Amino acid sequence: MEIKERKEGEITIIELVGKVDTASSKLFQEKFSEISSRKEKNVVIDCENLDFVASSGLRVFLMFLKHLNKIGGKLVLCSMNELIYEVFEVSGFTPIFTITDNLQAALAEF
Repeated sequence: MEIKERKEGEITIIELVGKVDTASSKLFQEKFSEISSRKEKNVVIDCENLDFVASSGLRVFLMFLKHLNKIGGKLVLCSMNELIYEVFEVSGFTPIFTITDNLQAALAEF
């Protein structure tokens, strides 16, 4: 998995590339910790190039959401393919997360 990060004004955009599986979820967790330590509050996770997410990865998404909610921030997920969306849906996460069709819609949520 590769994690790319960029800023759009006050919004941090994280692009996940590849698979968030048991091995790579640790890298995702480290990125989450890094962003948290910088006190970033507004985050978009761009899932356009995400191919797979395991339960360990879902756990990191949920921890990230809870942290941002706790500090008055917001997390928006965007550009999920059908497979990734289905994983979130089956896991019961779609009502919990703000999920948009594309990056522009995600940025408009802030």
